[in-house]
Amino acid sequence: MVEKHSRVGGWVLAVLGPIAVAHAQQSEPQWLFVRGDADRYGSVDVAKMVEVYLRGEEWKMVDSGQADGAPASSRMMVGTAADNAALRRVLEQLGVDVTEGSLRYREWPIGPGRGLILITADVDGSGDLMLFAGMDAAGVAACFSVPVDRSSRGFTVAEPRSIVYHEAEGVHFDTSQPLVIRLDRDFDSMVADFGDDPGAEAALCLSRGFEGYRPVFEAALGPGVELRSALRKILGSPEVGMARGKFAGRDLADEIRRLYQRCAGELGPGEGPRPVYHVLYGAAHGTNARSFGPDPVTGRRRVLLNLCALRALGQFEVAVIHETVHTFQRTFGGRLLDQAVVEGVATLATQMLRPETTDAQALMWSEDELRAARRKQDGIIAAFLRSAQSTDGKARATFLQLRPGLDRSGAPSRSGYFVGWLAARTWLAAKPQRTLRDLLGAPADAVFDALR
Repeated sequence: MVEKHSRVGGWVLAVLGPIAVAHAQQSEPQWLFVRGDADRYGSVDVAKMVEVYLRGEEWKMVDSGQADGAPASSRMMVGTAADNAALRRVLEQLGVDVTEGSLRYREWPIGPGRGLILITADVDGSGDLMLFAGMDAAGVAACFSVPVDRSSRGFTVAEPRSIVYHEAEGVHFDTSQPLVIRLDRDFDSMVADFGDDPGAEAALCLSRGFEGYRPVFEAALGPGVELRSALRKILGSPEVGMARGKFAGRDLADEIRRLYQRCAGELGPGEGPRPVYHVLYGAAHGTNARSFGPDPVTGRRRVLLNLCALRALGQFEVAVIHETVHTFQRTFGGRLLDQAVVEGVATLATQMLRPETTDAQALMWSEDELRAARRKQDGIIAAFLRSAQSTDGKARATFLQLRPGLDRSGAPSRSGYFVGWLAARTWLAAKPQRTLRDLLGAPADAVFDALR
């Protein structure tokens, strides 16, 4: 077990914005900056790293090959296992699995473009160690694009401008099981304090209470949403009362955990922390469910479930399974084709994991919408092919979001789910020995090509 504490403090945000570094104290140790062969990693050069992290402190820079002959109380080490032999040795001492293809620390793979930041006790001395490593230059650069708290020992897995996972001393989260946060209950509890006629004051109270969950509400209601006015609209929505009645007496947290375990039993344990599910009241005709980026502290993938839009028969269970499958899926590119396959695979997987799910339920359509899509199937696929390689947001919205119509032909919205679902079914049926796990691991182009 690595001891975790530090004698240096301050928040550092490199590359993205202004730099703020705590002034060094007289008692702070001497630092040895151990560099690799590269002069820069991405847009960050070695000199800038020294300036940012060690300004005002006593330090000296040495190349990797000279590190053993230049002892110091504390060390900062930067580079890849290939260009910094001293760093590679320390990585291995700290339990990082180093191979030619990747690094792995605990259960975290550090592949291309991903960085590992370790702030801990120096394994070769009595001081501190700050280590910034990646499999490639882009991974090292990712380390310097996120805020690093030097006052707390621990480790951070980073992608460009994004913290994937962070663990620090004194902050211990059990992420081995899924977490369910009932924001709907918090909503009801706060509203109850305002009697039968909640209004502007209740909306203000709600907006203050939910400010910490702003990223969740923005995922449900749109980026940059004005939280108070949005919550006031939800307060006046009859769908809130209908959802409250629909789900009364149900232990939704237990249901979610059971459905997660069903998915994990079929799909395998997965990697990294388990997801966090946020159950809330949202816009009645808006996002019904969504999985989105990791929580910046725990690294949990976040899932939102909007009870106001999941009141139809079976929709809640379907949404939980569909979004849970997303947390097990590979990350593809930003093309319309990639996103449609991701959604289509999750749609088919939901039916396989919940066999009573009809085609319409899996696609979150009415039976009339499903019949319309089947009548227009050839036209939908032809239109999709014209935009399949597009990374344009408008093209993705046309096929993957509610309400934007494909054209005036009567095809329902979100037809990209339908195309991806057809492709996933065809790919899986092409060879009877293929399994659901095979489908989740298949490249997007291979799945889509089955439909051609």
